[in-house]
Amino acid sequence: MKLMFSCKDIHDRASQFIDGDCSMLTKAGVLMHILMCGNCRLFIKQLRLTVASIRQMPDKQHSDQDLDALADKILAKTKPAELEK
Repeated sequence: MKLMFSCKDIHDRASQFIDGDCSMLTKAGVLMHILMCGNCRLFIKQLRLTVASIRQMPDKQHSDQDLDALADKILAKTKPAELEK
């Protein structure tokens, strides 16, 4: 397994990394990459925020209004400058 991951590798492993379901070598590779890549660092940050927001939601079927409110909440917590990068 390679230690230097590409952005595509980060995308493919992001969920496992966030959930802690990856090897120490994979974790090290992801961490090394996101230290150098601002886009992937932002991607991981946004994915973590999305996962945390969804985990806080009650288990039920959600209406379009609920999903729109969640999207607004995520956007409100993301700085506008980060979205332009």
